[in-house]
Amino acid sequence: MTSNNGGVLGTAMFTQFDGAGNMVSEAGVPMGIPLGKQAVFVDTINGFETGVAIANPNGSPLRIHFELVNDKGHIIQTQLRDLPPGQHLAFFVNQLFPEAPEMVGRLQFYCVNPMVSIALRFEPSFTRFTTMSPIAIAP
Repeated sequence: MTSNNGGVLGTAMFTQFDGAGNMVSEAGVPMGIPLGKQAVFVDTINGFETGVAIANPNGSPLRIHFELVNDKGHIIQTQLRDLPPGQHLAFFVNQLFPEAPEMVGRLQFYCVNPMVSIALRFEPSFTRFTTMSPIAIAP
């Protein structure tokens, strides 16, 4: 979908069905608000996974700084990724930080221009999940 004279806005619904067609899990994703600095909750204890998707709504590339922060507020690891204009990236936290220990904390990320994001928290069998909207972090 493209727009020549304005942004494209919308919401989404993720639904998981079992083999018999019964709904197992469902979560709504609100319209993303472009922010320059934001964070999402991370839980990788006991096989839980946190997936993150980030989109660049700008006409210029983004250089995104990622910081994995534990529940005591200490930065565990950092990464830097480039995101071309109009593109998105999606990953599990353990893919971005493969050496990170199991933890509960947050993934905070920031860049010069705003971006939009959403996260999903999956239980170990990947049959149930929860939508996690980002929180804004003050500059």
